[in-house]
Amino acid sequence: QNPSDNIIWLTTQSGTLYQIDTQSMDISSTYSVSGLGEDIFFHPLRKSLLGSGGGSFFELKGGTFSTVSATGVSSSGRIYFNYSRETEELSAFDSSGNLFNFSDDLTLVWRKNFSKNGPLSTNNLDTNLYSGILNKANIIDRSSGQIRISVPLSGDITNNIYNPQRGTILFLSPFKGQIL
Repeated sequence: QNPSDNIIWLTTQSGTLYQIDTQSMDISSTYSVSGLGEDIFFHPLRKSLLGSGGGSFFELKGGTFSTVSATGVSSSGRIYFNYSRETEELSAFDSSGNLFNFSDDLTLVWRKNFSKNGPLSTNNLDTNLYSGILNKANIIDRSSGQIRISVPLSGDITNNIYNPQRGTILFLSPFKGQIL
């Protein structure tokens, strides 16, 4: 949802993206996107909607679609987006485990493959990416995509929670009831 407008965006499995006016609850715009992924993200700096379809990321701004400078994007499953207000960079994990990092103008900075994706969080104190993938809690250097620290866990991470008051990230793993 775009927090500054009265708009909700909705994706469907048939590849349709709907813009819904929350005041009237009417569909105000409809877009057809080949291979549309189920996850979309509102970019707060660019005031645009980002998503995936047709093997790449797209940006929808002011009713105009444009392709973001990354190809080979798998949109068949979950895509996890993360935006850092400190660095103004956007990261996205596609369903094939490709982690993409984009600059503030959506230029691709780097791409790494981790063979699996997972939830992304940013700690505003150090701007690293935090993700639970491959049964590990990982701290990923946002500038290079390299794993800085990796802590083994007994199961996959289902969610990351950032606590800004404490400057901490909680990794949740339901398999053993672990919190790291």
